[in-house]
Amino acid sequence: MSDTPRILVVDDDPKVLHILTHFLKSKGYEVFNASNGREALDRMEQDKPDLAFLDIDMPIMDGREVLAAMKERAIQLPVIVITAFSSMDVAIEAIRFGAYEYLTKPFDLGNVEKLAKRCLEEESLKPALKQPAPSDPETLNRYTIVGSSPSMVEVYKKIGAASKTDNSTNVLILGESGTGKELVARQIHIWSENAKSPFVPVNMTALPDQLIESELFGHEKGAFTGALQKKQGKFEQAGMGTIFLDEIGSLSYDLQLKLLRVLQEREFYRVGGHEVVKVNCRIIAATNENLEGKIENGSFRNDLYYRLRVLAITLPPLRNRLEDIKPLAEHFFNKHAARLGRPLPELPEETLTWLKNQTWPGNVRELENTISRVMAVNPRNRVLPEDFYEVTLDRDTLDLPIPDDNLEQARQLVNDAFERKFIEKGLMQAGGNISKAAERAGISRQRFHQLMKKHEISGENFR
Repeated sequence: MSDTPRILVVDDDPKVLHILTHFLKSKGYEVFNASNGREALDRMEQDKPDLAFLDIDMPIMDGREVLAAMKERAIQLPVIVITAFSSMDVAIEAIRFGAYEYLTKPFDLGNVEKLAKRCLEEESLKPALKQPAPSDPETLNRYTIVGSSPSMVEVYKKIGAASKTDNSTNVLILGESGTGKELVARQIHIWSENAKSPFVPVNMTALPDQLIESELFGHEKGAFTGALQKKQGKFEQAGMGTIFLDEIGSLSYDLQLKLLRVLQEREFYRVGGHEVVKVNCRIIAATNENLEGKIENGSFRNDLYYRLRVLAITLPPLRNRLEDIKPLAEHFFNKHAARLGRPLPELPEETLTWLKNQTWPGNVRELENTISRVMAVNPRNRVLPEDFYEVTLDRDTLDLPIPDDNLEQARQLVNDAFERKFIEKGLMQAGGNISKAAERAGISRQRFHQLMKKHEISGENFR
């Protein structure tokens, strides 16, 4: 790098080009311009800049094609991607293709200066990718994550960084129930080199302790009563793909030790077996529990925690990204309208405002489940706040159409609404695990299940 760092600014918008160029020159940098991707590549090879600000959406050759061409030509140059449209796939793709950072327009010039300084201090980019973006749009869209808030853009960048690593790099996803931990795990898998290999999810709370070992590692014929034939475990089924261990915090201490050995040695024995089986998959774990607190009270192994947390991604609760509620609501209304074969309903501003004002303790999952129920009971093509009163119960008030001429009927209506909300919230917090939800509620599993049956609630909708 020369004494005066050289920066290339690439954008087809003359106004953005002028502002960035003038600003960076005022900070003492030598600045070059390009208005399209082809010109940018020529500049990179001729002028040898130390850093590039690269717009994604351009005519002739867009930013994605520039990043791909840079790899083909072995141009080692830190790139800060800029775009007017913040989305999950653009952010992940930019980071996967080697971009150093990702900025959305309009951007803060002070942040531009900080990024430029920080980037120029780095010695080199992270390793380049070995394969292009996913070629199966249907799979990508099925597990899309909606939101463009700053906290979610950070999540997308971490997904991109995680997907660039090999299968020996474990990932730990943290966040409250309903924040989308499995979606993040699936996106890491979808964008990885081994996307065509299986993605195998395992809900640790759905299995009794005595079955988890066999479920994960498989067993040999005759290993125990009922083992009538040899069975592959989830680790073998994942092959070169990904195994997703959901709610890892619920794993018993003894099984934590067995999992730790697998992480350390990358191999295991089937239950009752003597043949070593190699672990080839990526391991992604997730939990809504405070693992550091569990380490302090002795219920979770410190060494296992750090083995799992090679890369960590923490998902923000919905209440901390209110700007994402509108695109999320529109996405879910569109999804469930299509499922029901109905046109997308009109969402007045008052409805979106009402949605933003709710606390959503069950996060994105609660928002989707609520919208799904509204779509099921509301035949109109316009959704108003009062349409939610039949399927939600406000934390502080009962905003229900209560009859004023029959006390017992009114009391029953309120009691039923409370029961339904209580059961649904318990299932959300327990990730759909009925036993865990019943324990938290202080009632028997049988009684909890009776209430679910009464209100026609399925635990599958909360997993």
